[in-house]
Amino acid sequence: MIFQFGRYTVDVDVEKTRAYYTSNFSFTTSEVCSCERCQRFPNAIMSCSAAVVDFLNSLGIDPRKPGEVFGTTNEKDNYGGWYHIVGTLLNGKISGPCFDRSNAFAPDKNVDFLVWFDNDSKRMGWIEENFPSPILELSFTALLSNQNNT
Repeated sequence: MIFQFGRYTVDVDVEKTRAYYTSNFSFTTSEVCSCERCQRFPNAIMSCSAAVVDFLNSLGIDPRKPGEVFGTTNEKDNYGGWYHIVGTLLNGKISGPCFDRSNAFAPDKNVDFLVWFDNDSKRMGWIEENFPSPILELSFTALLSNQNNT
């Protein structure tokens, strides 16, 4: 399925992506990573705006299962990370630094959640062992409030 998100045109196999996320665990489970940020993220992302959650779901992504979550500042609710998608980048190659805001797409203009699509394996983060090809990375930064987990 072809999607247009700002400067990006992507071709995503939504069903293969969804099947991967349905059948695989998340590194944010306490058995894999018990750090506070990983434990807070699933609730924080699901408490985000419906537009952001719907955007991720439309691509077949389970929002609670990122490939990585890290902190971009000392603030506990400021996240960065990535999700992987079965798909290809048709248009919108990133120029300059990965997290350059001028390259970003915002699924909801009222929420601080920005995304970038990239298919350059030199820029991609760690890829899950059995993730199907072709692999497209959706990187994100987000300021997410988590009312349930302070």
